[in-house]
Amino acid sequence: MTHTHRPFGLDATGPTPTSGRMADEHVIAVYQRLARLHHAMLAAARARNWEEFEALGQTCALEIDRVRDLGAMPVQNPQGRQIKIDLLERILEDDRRIREIVLPWMGELERLIRPQRAAVQAYTRHQQASDPSLG
Repeated sequence: MTHTHRPFGLDATGPTPTSGRMADEHVIAVYQRLARLHHAMLAAARARNWEEFEALGQTCALEIDRVRDLGAMPVQNPQGRQIKIDLLERILEDDRRIREIVLPWMGELERLIRPQRAAVQAYTRHQQASDPSLG
């Protein structure tokens, strides 16, 4: 997965506000977008729509880059801080639920692939034993 790196403080809408109410609103808006994306990823995982899940995951990675770009920019007002905390809790809860769906599915996928992998390895060994120029 590739990420487009933006210079610190820049996003698709321009410079990041650096202080005051506008900065608080900007930080909260970034976390709100991230929370919406995580929730959409959870819905896609529940529906087993892996193409949608992957596309949302790529968009989510870009939003995570925006969060990193914010660095340690704190939310100044107490109400804004609580909103940010609530958003983080929602993101973490959705992430936990996504893992509950995806990890067993990945284990099942591995279980299905393992015999095929073993067959390919056996075939490769057979080919190498049959034709010394391959090994």
